Amino acid sequence: MLNKEESSSVESAVESSLAEIKWRLRPSSNRRLNTDILALCSGMRSVIMIDYGGKLPELQLRLSSFLNILLSHQQESSMFENLRVMVIEDMIYLIHLKGIAHLINSTINKQFQLHYVDLQHDPPQMVTEIESSTVGAQFLSLQKLFSSVFCDSTSNVQVPATNQASDVIDLSHFMQDTLVTLPTLNGNSSSSKRPPEEELMSSFSVPYDLSIDGESEVWAEAFLAHMKERWEGCKHVWGSLRMEVSATYPQAIAL
Repeated sequence: MLNKEESSSVESAVESSLAEIKWRLRPSSNRRLNTDILALCSGMRSVIMIDYGGKLPELQLRLSSFLNILLSHQQESSMFENLRVMVIEDMIYLIHLKGIAHLINSTINKQFQLHYVDLQHDPPQMVTEIESSTVGAQFLSLQKLFSSVFCDSTSNVQVPATNQASDVIDLSHFMQDTLVTLPTLNGNSSSSKRPPEEELMSSFSVPYDLSIDGESEVWAEAFLAHMKERWEGCKHVWGSLRMEVSATYPQAIAL
């Protein structure tokens, strides 16, 4: 977790690192990167899909160089030491090693309830007995594979075989011959319709038929409750937290 002094120094470290590698981002993308790094370091997010700043493979190289420079800032390095770049097929993520290890352990040990959606069913529907589903069984196997990368035998965080910040963790092979679709949980973004003091920390799409009741949907209430638990530990960084579900056809957007 970050204290007030550390949270205020994140932006300066990010900006100087970008300048050093001469990575010129659009103002909106620059703001998103700053907020994503802050979300990871403060514990609000464990994994963030990066959908701005370029395309693979150039984006992978730039993110790796950026993190390498970020860690070279001696005064702030302890804040960023758990940040890594992860690639799964054509998607690229920024992750927090301790955060993702805790997330994996929590889901495997069922410390909080996950909600599963069968996208092959028309219309998509929630899956309640995942163990009896073919795709569900594959997902449980994937959980164990991810755990073998980020957690040791005692469920503590472990640094993957390559422990340099510039080394990319490529887990694309985990998704071969599987029917599982990983959620594309995006990072934050800015909107001209939002007040300047508001940041959109995450956004993701949801099948329309599972979003008609908006924030009152079971999965929405569970997600917000989980995020509020995280928010309690870093209120000094994020002043408030709320959720919106826009039930538009064919996919709703959760903000």
